[in-house]
Amino acid sequence: MKNDITAVITNYNYANYILDCLTSVASQTSPYTRIIIIDDSSADNSLSIIKKFIRSHQRPEMELISNKKNLGQGGCIARSLKRIKTPYVHFIDADDFLESNVISEVKYYLNRYSQKIGKIQFNLNVLHERDIKGLYVKKLVTGLYNFNWEAKTKGYYPSPPCTGNIYRVDQLMKFIPLIESSSICSDVTLNLAAVKECDILNLSEALGTYRIHGKNNFATTNMKSMISKTLYAYNLTRKSVNEIYSHNLKKKIREKFFIFLSEKLKLKKSSKNEGFFLSIFFALIYFFYKRNLFIRNCIHYGHLYKYF
Repeated sequence: MKNDITAVITNYNYANYILDCLTSVASQTSPYTRIIIIDDSSADNSLSIIKKFIRSHQRPEMELISNKKNLGQGGCIARSLKRIKTPYVHFIDADDFLESNVISEVKYYLNRYSQKIGKIQFNLNVLHERDIKGLYVKKLVTGLYNFNWEAKTKGYYPSPPCTGNIYRVDQLMKFIPLIESSSICSDVTLNLAAVKECDILNLSEALGTYRIHGKNNFATTNMKSMISKTLYAYNLTRKSVNEIYSHNLKKKIREKFFIFLSEKLKLKKSSKNEGFFLSIFFALIYFFYKRNLFIRNCIHYGHLYKYF
């Protein structure tokens, strides 16, 4: 049918969280047409947990793909896209979980609009290992929006993490090689591809939970790693905008900031003075660029408030 949705759960060493995710996906009041679970060559016992769950539920729509070698996030997404036959796909991180009414809510709104919708996005609650709770994206207001200009000229628009997005499959199929080339932050490319010549349907309700536990790509206290990944995400953004929109993003001063800081973090030894410098540096970035969505998201992803 025209609004059928496939769920794709990508897992890598998330044995502590995968069962919550699987249970929430399988317990939808309006079910997914198909559920694909990809284990990306995990080294923990998450694969055995997934197999046990599938055996116990005996759901014909469930399919397990076990990668013999690690393909990374983009590789898993690209592999699943080639197997999907529904118009929409919901990529779900294995450490997140959903409310039971995700699909019923999404289909209700999809049936109300005749426009070409490239993506449905909804708010996510936050469950932090330090018991910090809140709403991940507070600016999503229910309705149709067009973010083509923001995507082309800035490389971003208000959007939740991967689990808070349901994509139109034919929008993504055009850019499988680009998606496949990203080891992390693949939703950067997905978000840009989805919005091209399409509207975005925002839902203000929090329909899932984004879990922060220290193993997320950006939820780290290792500043060198965080900055390196932030640079990767920014370069991936520029590459995606160039390929999808044939537009070259200008180098912003923020990129020079991150490159400079990345060079600083290559020092073999760090001192208390350097730690103090980093705190002041990020505080200045926050106060001068707090209205810039890219910087605000980087700060949120890296949980840099720990350093302020």
